[in-house]
Amino acid sequence: MHGYAHERLFQLLFLMLYIVGCGLEDGEGDERFFNVSNALASITRHQSTFHRQQATAEFLYYKDIETYANISCFLYGNYKQKLGITSTCDALSTSMKNAGITSPQVFYDWLVEEGKYLRNLCRTPPQETVEMEYYLRLVALEACQS
Repeated sequence: MHGYAHERLFQLLFLMLYIVGCGLEDGEGDERFFNVSNALASITRHQSTFHRQQATAEFLYYKDIETYANISCFLYGNYKQKLGITSTCDALSTSMKNAGITSPQVFYDWLVEEGKYLRNLCRTPPQETVEMEYYLRLVALEACQS
């Protein structure tokens, strides 16, 4: 998740908010799981392959039990969130009409446009590259002459 803060194109391509089908999930649950599972590294570093796999299997077994116990809270929270979102559908439709947005497809089109813009922005224009090379060679020539 840390990489999202640094490059806009990276965000556009990989942030779960923009990936169709991910819904409202932000991936924080995955990050928390991997953060907790990192504790296994110090324990299993010097173990044999068998004991490393045994420790990992035991960790996942107890993590499954813990997750299963929390699933009802997770589902209840998601249900409440869904009710809150669906209650604002009329307001969203009105806001879209006021903004001149005719269809939700417009948002996907904007993502594609922004991606094209950011990809082109990453490339240095050829003329600018030539000018910079020329300048650097002039500086090198001046350094050689003095």
